[in-house]
Amino acid sequence: MGFVFSQNDPYTGVDVDNCITGGKITPEAQELISELWSYTELSPSHTGLHILVEGDVPEGRRRGNIEMYSKERYFTLTTNHLKGSPDTIEDRQKELDRLYARLTPHPEPREHNVYARSRSTNEILKKAEDATNGASFTRLYNGDIAEFPSKSEADFTLILRLLYWTNDDRQKTRELFLQSRLVDEKTLSPRGDTDYLDYTIEQAIKKRNK
Repeated sequence: MGFVFSQNDPYTGVDVDNCITGGKITPEAQELISELWSYTELSPSHTGLHILVEGDVPEGRRRGNIEMYSKERYFTLTTNHLKGSPDTIEDRQKELDRLYARLTPHPEPREHNVYARSRSTNEILKKAEDATNGASFTRLYNGDIAEFPSKSEADFTLILRLLYWTNDDRQKTRELFLQSRLVDEKTLSPRGDTDYLDYTIEQAIKKRNK
């Protein structure tokens, strides 16, 4: 028995290969199960997992032993439910967006910024949080948009601030934004040949360079 994912259904399948050895699930796979927390079953070989969720991704992604698809892919279904996991398919769009971002390779930024890349994400965030306007940065990074007239303006403001602290490093800004609580279903939605996040970063770069 199997299922073909298509654009006409609301589901996405996540396939995790070679994550069960001696009946034990790897910590990485267990973390993914907890993150998505939806119907999970053993693969036909009993060495992998299938996680079915309600949600959509722009296109298939594969990185390491993890694959995810919303269309044009056939999954063999074993109905061998993983004990302890939900027995229903849950809506997990936000969690899918985060996973999709992690599995998506990003090109090197056009400007090689040694300064920004020499510091860890935590160091950059600490500098931003310790600044004079650090309290408002922290609120915004944690998803508090009460002081903004719209979510889009909140996104744009956070990106401007991240660009400042990364010296206009697009890649690092993208990485930091995707770890913030402003990530939603719009973040990676298509915008022509790019997505909403990269488009907004480019618009913010133009504003900073005026």
